Amino acid sequence: MYPYEIFLGMDLYSILMAVGVILCMVFIRLQSDWRGLRARLQNLFLFNAIAAVVLGYGGAVLLQAFYNFMAKGKFEIVESTGATFYGGLIGGTAMFIVIYFIAGHFLFKDKYHIPHLRTASDIAPACITVAHGFGRLGCLMAGCCYGAKCDAWYGIKMVHLGYKVVPVQLFEAIYLLGLSIIFLLAFKKGKKYLMPAYMMAYAVWRFFAEILRNDYRGATIVDFLTPSQFISVLLLAGGLQLVRYHYMAKLPVNPDENKGKEKYNVLKALNISIKNSPLVGFSIYRSMLGFAMASVMPLTYIYMKTTLKLPDSLIVYVTVAGMFGSVLGYSFAGWFIRRFGSRCTILVAHLTYIVAPFILLSSIFFSNIYIMLGLFVLGDFILGIISAIWGVQSSAEMLALARPGNKVMAMAFCGTITAIGGAVSRIFTSIALAAGFFAASWQWGEVYGTWYHGLIIVFTLLNILFTILLLVVPAVVPEHEDYYNP
Repeated sequence: MYPYEIFLGMDLYSILMAVGVILCMVFIRLQSDWRGLRARLQNLFLFNAIAAVVLGYGGAVLLQAFYNFMAKGKFEIVESTGATFYGGLIGGTAMFIVIYFIAGHFLFKDKYHIPHLRTASDIAPACITVAHGFGRLGCLMAGCCYGAKCDAWYGIKMVHLGYKVVPVQLFEAIYLLGLSIIFLLAFKKGKKYLMPAYMMAYAVWRFFAEILRNDYRGATIVDFLTPSQFISVLLLAGGLQLVRYHYMAKLPVNPDENKGKEKYNVLKALNISIKNSPLVGFSIYRSMLGFAMASVMPLTYIYMKTTLKLPDSLIVYVTVAGMFGSVLGYSFAGWFIRRFGSRCTILVAHLTYIVAPFILLSSIFFSNIYIMLGLFVLGDFILGIISAIWGVQSSAEMLALARPGNKVMAMAFCGTITAIGGAVSRIFTSIALAAGFFAASWQWGEVYGTWYHGLIIVFTLLNILFTILLLVVPAVVPEHEDYYNP
């Protein structure tokens, strides 16, 4: 560690950061030459990278300020706020993409820049890692981003702390500079899809490196993960998804008839699904239902644990009831749908999504813990059965709405939109509870409730609204032979 000025008011942190950025620009030019890109596109890469670094630093400070807000409840940006790499990566990447397409629109009338965005993504890993590696050496000199206290031979004394710590910055710098060499050589050999490799390689490293670190960086919505570990999980998931996309693109449209001939065009298939208005409408409709139902049972479990102080063994009974209901639902879904028809199944599902939360809410009218527990078991059991039957019915509906030859993408598209609704519901619930949007406790006559009950009431009212819309809004039916009339 050497946090002292050397010349012109600059310390080693600033110098090493500058060296990293310069090498990043050198790597951009070098790799662009290897690919034989037009000089104008190379210049766009360089100027865009500089803009991404500058604006990305703003993202680094903003994300750190948000972490501090999550931990202390006060959002401020001052000299001591600090910065976090992931904020710079996210902000810099976003700015690079936005500027790339805006500037490219005016610079390349033949849209030369559009297909080379993938080339830019292959160039980026070696550039990011070399800049980040030297940046970590700068952190070592400045004394930030340090590890836990230790007395081992490899420990380095931090001047401002007065004791030796694990030099996580040094270990990460070695790792990153090694990655930069690997990515540079891989690019020279013509390897592609290097960005997913970088995302996964760094996410795994950073997740475990956080265990060795000892500098507090705020909090997230997940108590047992540090902010960087939380983002590392998301980054790893994104890298895995890009790898999945890579291999999906190699799949033939019809493996039996066109093996080795026609490739599966993911973007074309997605475009077909997006233009399929009945499928889009059904996807949004399922997403709304997902929003209204995804948080009901988690809120119930939290209420049982935090307010009623029920032991884990009793809460397990409720979850087992829900799982048992799901098994029964999937087992008898085919019979139920054939016996009562699609329309009746959909209506029953909606009515259940209204009734089951009311069963859970009715627990506030009782003081006997076993009656309350019985209501929780009954509500979760019914939800498990009907949710499973509705899942089978809606899957059949998705397949029916899909255009011929587009069933796989239609299922993936609709499933993703549905999952977004559930995810937004969980995020909304977490923010609402954390920010205190609902009163922690309330009274209606002789009945006492909590903010958990308030949220469940909101979701129940949403389900009532969606049921009314189901009955009054006419369905849009596609006109092709693959569709069955439910």
